[in-house]
Formats: sequence, structure tokens, C-alpha cells
Amino acid sequence: MKLTNLLLTFPHSRIAAPSRNTAPRSSSAGLKRAFGHRVYTRPLRVLIPAFAHFSLLLTLPTSAQFGGMTTGGGADVVIHAPPPVRFGTELRLNAFKMEHQAPAFYLNMGTRYRLGPFPLLNGTLITNEMLTCTFHLSAEKDLFKLQDKQGVMAGPFSTSNRTAFVLGNTHMVFIHATPTITVTLKHPDRIGQMPTVGIAPMTPQSVQALYDLRAKIAGIVNRVNVDKSDRELVGVPRIHNPYTGNTSKPILSVSDRDKQNADRSGEISSIAFLEKFYAQHCTIRAQAMSGQQTYQLGVQLPGDYILLVLQKVKPAANAPKGSGSPTAIWWTTFTFDGRSSFTGTLTPENATYWKNAFLFE
Repeated sequence: MKLTNLLLTFPHSRIAAPSRNTAPRSSSAGLKRAFGHRVYTRPLRVLIPAFAHFSLLLTLPTSAQFGGMTTGGGADVVIHAPPPVRFGTELRLNAFKMEHQAPAFYLNMGTRYRLGPFPLLNGTLITNEMLTCTFHLSAEKDLFKLQDKQGVMAGPFSTSNRTAFVLGNTHMVFIHATPTITVTLKHPDRIGQMPTVGIAPMTPQSVQALYDLRAKIAGIVNRVNVDKSDRELVGVPRIHNPYTGNTSKPILSVSDRDKQNADRSGEISSIAFLEKFYAQHCTIRAQAMSGQQTYQLGVQLPGDYILLVLQKVKPAANAPKGSGSPTAIWWTTFTFDGRSSFTGTLTPENATYWKNAFLFE
């Protein structure tokens, strides 16, 4: 709190004119003997030092008013906080977008060569020093044909995994490529700590955990907003500044350091809840790392899933000193059909942070 010497003005205060050879007493009877019965009315201005200003706050009643809404028995303290964040029944994440990729396949030639992977799309051109042809896929995607450069068509063949067929004099096998979820971290301000990467199946338990997580983060956001807001004292005389001559409402401002500490405390609590969700529900973890900061995850069963990535990054250039390393969040939901792959690039532009992890109303 920023506390300074305050000069309080009490309009129309009644004070007594002291007698010459007497000293003031603390009791009311002593005041009557000391000052006599002669009183006159004039504004009384009292200078209150910083420590007295703080004690004044501590003796206020506990009722408070938040953004026009009063709590407790009165409005002795008005907290100028933004309206509390709210949420409805729909669970909305501040999600980044992943790219859906068509299923892929390989062509094994005998027992020595494997061609591919190629996208399982009609018209895919297969070019290799050993084979050049065009892949034709049926409308039902259950059969395919191969057309060579001379226009000769071979097939149809089944698109089932490990389908064996003969092309000319060559024995070939049609093989499904294993689908993967691939994310590449391209955040220039990431620190050396490894990111947290995992996928959670959307089960009733994990969905309920997401609802609980949203409620907890919303409560933390509201608490931090209150902790960072100024307090206006209601029913307290106005404050007069003897240096500027201004008279203003008695408002207690929160220091920049206290605001920074409130934000930091809120982030630590929120990330702890996110990490708990990861530990309990993200059962699919990164299985491989290809290239620099590219992580692959394998999903086996069709269904709905949520991808979660946490990475500590350097504080912004304009962040106050001692802010600490914030945690960037990337998460999204996707539906896996058993064949398709997904890719995502994690950048500062599509990252979110704890306050905005959920979309509140």
C-alpha cells in the first residue's frame, strides 16, 4: 500500500478554547475543567502520519463493496475491482488450431524396399526410381488402382492394412502408416526446461476435471483482481493534501510490487492445478522427438482427446524486475478417427496464459 501523511478535514467541528494555566486531560471531565465551557465552531484539520493511516484501515468494519455489489452489513470499503468472471454450462478452451492430415500409406516392394509415405488421396502421384504411377482411390475409400505412365491400370486392390498384390512381376504390400500427433515448439523465448506434453482421452472423469479446473482458475482470477484493486474508504472524512491543496476521497492504492506478487501467486496456483490435471488424466505422453523441439505422440483408439503443452518462457522485455518465468499454455481438443494424423506448431502468437486459458463470459 502507498501510505503518506494525510490531513483530514472535519467540517463544523466543535473544539474548546483552553484556559491559560491549565493542561489538557485525557478524560471528558478533565477536558471540561481544563477548557471551561467556552466553545466555538471552526473546521478542524488533523495531520495523520503514515502509520496512523494504516491503523485506520485495520479498524474498519469487514463489510466491503465490490464493483457496486456490497458484501457484509454495509459499504465501509469499496473495492474498485472489475466484475467477477463468469462461465456457463459450455466448456470453452482458449485453444490453438492443429492441422488435420489425411491418412498415409506405404508400398512395400518385395522384402527390400519400402516406398512412402503417401497421402491416401485420389490422384496421389507416386514417383520413385523404381516405380512411377498414379494412385486412384474409390469413392468409398475401400479400393484403389494404380495407373502407370502408359495408362495401364492395375487393380482394384483393397485398402485394408497389409493387403498383398502383384504389380507386373513384383510382389507388393499395401501398409497403413501409423498415425501420429506431432507438435513443434517454436517459441524464441522458451527456457532450457523440457516442456510438458501429453494427451488426455475425453472421458467423463477428465471432462469433469476440466469443469473443476475452470471453476478453480475463475476463482483465482477473481481473487487476484480484488487483490490488485484500490480500496475506497466510505464514511471516512476526505483527505486534504497540505502540499498541493487538493482534497480527495480516501483511497488506498495497491503498490506495483503487491500487484506483481498477486499475479505471480495466481499463476503458481493455476499452473499447479494444470499440472495436476496432466498427471492424473494425460496418460498419452510424448513417445519420440524428431528434430529440434518436435514431439510425436501416438493415439491408438478412435475418439475425442485433448492435447496439453506447458512450457516456461522468459518474461517479457517490459515485465517488472523479479517477475519470474511465466508458463505458456497450448491446448486443444481433436477427434481421432483411427487413421488420420495431426500436426501443430506452438508459437508465441497461439500461446495463452493462465488467466485466458478458458474463455469466460
